[in-house]
Amino acid sequence: MVRRFNTVGPCQRDLHYILDPKERLPQVSQVIDQAGYFWLHGPRQTGKTTALSVLARDLTSRGKYAAVLVSAVAASVSAYEEAIAEDAFLYELQQSARVLPESLRPPQWEYQVPGQRIRAALVAWAEACPRPLVIFIDDVDTLDERPLLSLLRQIAGGFAQRPHHFPQSIGFVGLREVDQLPLPWGRRTNRQEWMTPGGLFHGMKGASFALKTFTVEDVANVYQKHTKATGQLFTLEAVDRAFEVTQGQPWLVNVLANQIITDTDEPIESYLIDTATEKLIQKQNTHIDHLVPRLWETRVQEIVEPLLMGQPLIHSTREDLAYALDVGICCLDRYGGLMLANPIYQAIALYHLSTPVLASLTSVDPNIPTWVDFKGVINVQRVLEALLQLWQHQGDALLNTLPHKTIAPYLAISAFFWRVTQVHGTLSHTIELSKNRLQMAWKSGAGMVYVIVMVWRDHQPDPLESGLTHLNKLINHKGGSLGWLVIIDQRPERTTDGQRTRLESSQTASGKSVAVLRG
Repeated sequence: MVRRFNTVGPCQRDLHYILDPKERLPQVSQVIDQAGYFWLHGPRQTGKTTALSVLARDLTSRGKYAAVLVSAVAASVSAYEEAIAEDAFLYELQQSARVLPESLRPPQWEYQVPGQRIRAALVAWAEACPRPLVIFIDDVDTLDERPLLSLLRQIAGGFAQRPHHFPQSIGFVGLREVDQLPLPWGRRTNRQEWMTPGGLFHGMKGASFALKTFTVEDVANVYQKHTKATGQLFTLEAVDRAFEVTQGQPWLVNVLANQIITDTDEPIESYLIDTATEKLIQKQNTHIDHLVPRLWETRVQEIVEPLLMGQPLIHSTREDLAYALDVGICCLDRYGGLMLANPIYQAIALYHLSTPVLASLTSVDPNIPTWVDFKGVINVQRVLEALLQLWQHQGDALLNTLPHKTIAPYLAISAFFWRVTQVHGTLSHTIELSKNRLQMAWKSGAGMVYVIVMVWRDHQPDPLESGLTHLNKLINHKGGSLGWLVIIDQRPERTTDGQRTRLESSQTASGKSVAVLRG
């Protein structure tokens, strides 16, 4: 069976292209051999479940351990239903253990006093199993406060009995590092401080690891597995471009490749990465479907908009920042600064935050016959004139549909081009709002058009000269045939849409003719 790039659920080695878990988690095997316990954390869709499920199968198949991965989600019940949570967890553990050879499976649980059932079950299993036990508990931070503390307290109680009377190693897996979990039940006294999740875990001298995104070498490695299996080549430029737009986010790396190999069996060039990226941005896949609703939450909006604009995070709490990291829309740079996780997530934010404008653009019909010549090639000048007419009549009204006033002009203009490219060509973005520019490359049958969107703000100079300078570099470097500069006036003293919106012609320093739309 030919393997494929997985885009839904954990990967399986015999079905999907994956990296060896030892490559992604080189320290974990040593911790297990030393009878250590550990905490693994990382954002959604970074491959935590895949890495540990494959590692569990490898550890078991080598004959040294009986290893299993179990999810704690089934035990995510009300904080005051600890006994129900225990029963749900133990049932899930017994079901997960069915992947093991029968001789390694747990005995039938003999339920003890509530609050000690998990410990008693693990003791019974460790004593009955002919091999040392290794258990990975996934989604542990989905547990409510009391069930989480009960689980950690019972495991901490049996820790000293390992490996003959308790699992040799247990790994806890979640979105956050254990010390970043909210403290239970508010303020605690000094004598109770050790009864926090972090206090209980560190009492077991546990190690903590973060699962990082792919490096560019990892991306090349996983794509090379496809090339080796099918002969279809990913060029070095395509690998570099895939890493650039995904920043190594594993799900994005997979979904781009899967999209491309579904569409073509030709060698994969960098432009195919850009085409797949634009399709992904506009299509709500499983992971994107989870991400997009978060963009409309106030606490996320108050992070995303300043980050896009390169402004300080004034209204965000520590818990808000942790949430943005959990859902994966943000990451930390090497110095601890918060940033949007990758260019694809930036573009997804831009696209989906502009949906009120997209819903309002019914007057813009990309299929209008006057836009194309007798050969079916788009007349880009007609498109520019349509944008001019739209802004003359509805510019401020479109901006008022958006709650994000600072970035609204960029959202509105990009929404127009997204609508156009539903029929005509493809669109790629370079988002540099902190430098007051949104750069779009619109490729159609008529060639390439580079569009720069800039905003003229109060007490700031006219951005015309800066925009022409950037367009000059862009067209000369990338060989584009046309350049458009869109300048949206947001000064308090601006006139009405109809009065201020006009089309001008200008030239770059190298003599390139540029259309300037002022709105």
